[in-house]
Amino acid sequence: MKLELTLDEVSAVTQALLSKAQEAEEEALGCEKLRNAAATEFWKKRANLYKKTFEAIMSIQFTPDTPATRRAFNRLAREKLKLRLLADIRMDLMVCELEGYSKLEYLDELLALMQKLRKKGGGGDGDYEKFANH
Repeated sequence: MKLELTLDEVSAVTQALLSKAQEAEEEALGCEKLRNAAATEFWKKRANLYKKTFEAIMSIQFTPDTPATRRAFNRLAREKLKLRLLADIRMDLMVCELEGYSKLEYLDELLALMQKLRKKGGGGDGDYEKFANH
């Protein structure tokens, strides 16, 4: 069976999957805090299912190779990166909570870093250490 989707439809599907994965991860964290192992496992499996479906869509070969399909791949790759970044940040926030560190201070540091990156127009100089360490 052949399935034809427009670029906007593919984008909508991937964004919905990422959103659902994020919601499921948040539910899993909430259940983990309540020490409800069964519910935590359910939501973790659900989040993984959304992520696997997203990965499957990301592996689809688009043809022909046109500027529009290259933009679609770029957009999907960015969404994938955002999902990984969000997962890392969530893990860091959990560590902050467990260790008693300030989550707001950590988030403020991330925001400041992003604002610096934005002001530099993407930080094209490649000097990450100088950039990250103020």
